[in-house]
Amino acid sequence: MMTESWLTVARREFHATLLDNILTKSATGIPSNADKSSKPSIAIANSILEQLGPAKTAPKLPGQTAGADFEGVCARFVSLCFEHMPHLRPGTFRVAKGGAIASFDQYAHLDELEAIAKSNREIATALGSDYLIKPDIIIARTPEDDSTLKVCFL
Repeated sequence: MMTESWLTVARREFHATLLDNILTKSATGIPSNADKSSKPSIAIANSILEQLGPAKTAPKLPGQTAGADFEGVCARFVSLCFEHMPHLRPGTFRVAKGGAIASFDQYAHLDELEAIAKSNREIATALGSDYLIKPDIIIARTPEDDSTLKVCFL
């Protein structure tokens, strides 16, 4: 008998966690991750639930709560995957829910843009808010020590 891979088991646990209280159906059969006023959204959400397994009937969680819970479950699953597959992505990675993307060097200028926009209404109107990137999950590779890099160049 063949044993299941860790990824198959982890994926099943991830889906079970989602189905436990995040992805549910209302008493009227509307999936919690659907826009109840959009037939395509309901159809897509139902298709997702059909693929994952039977959904519980439960009241829909408030949007912020459901979103935060979903992000947390996804971040844990992604982190687990990175831990188990260092041969695919060498290095040390950090997986976190959201956060300030401007804390990363390549996005540091976004804090400056936000400060400029806050101080000048015309610029704020011209820029809009599309320049603010607010990721649900951040995956960052920890920088390597110089000693590690030296080994690469010997």
